[in-house]
Amino acid sequence: MSTTKSGRLEPGQYRDAFLVFIVTKVSTETLNQFLKQAYDQPDVQGALCVMTSKDIASITHESRPPIDAPTSPFLGWPLEVVNDYVEEHVRTREPLSEKFYVVLDEETARNAKSCVLVENVVQRRRRYAEKRLSPTPGYEGDEKVKYVRMPFEDVLQTASALDFGSGDMQELVDNEEVDT
Repeated sequence: MSTTKSGRLEPGQYRDAFLVFIVTKVSTETLNQFLKQAYDQPDVQGALCVMTSKDIASITHESRPPIDAPTSPFLGWPLEVVNDYVEEHVRTREPLSEKFYVVLDEETARNAKSCVLVENVVQRRRRYAEKRLSPTPGYEGDEKVKYVRMPFEDVLQTASALDFGSGDMQELVDNEEVDT
């Protein structure tokens, strides 16, 4: 488990806690820069939890800098496989979000300023089907994920806003509003 300075994750403490998957080797400096910039924004509502194990029950605290870069068990995993993991392990694990998560990838390791915010489209379709709602435009296909690359400083606020229902990922993807 990585070293963290953090608060314990309790149901109701955060609107949601967003998992962070590291799929390539990322330096400790880059990881801490990511966390610092994500949290150093006004009115941050959510929490970030760096995945250091495949055991979802091991996530008991939010991750705050400084943190030692872990050896990730998710190295080399494509987004669709990470999404399958989220689908299988995160359901009903309040306050962990099964709708949105963050991926630190090869581009993150190269530029040390951007990451990928991912929406679990499978979960969205399931939720809409349960409520017998028509799919939102852009979500009719069989894709598992929608994602957008964004600067570290925008990811936590954007994930929190999207999770709360302010807009949707398709708008970001369509408009390519996010600069890195």
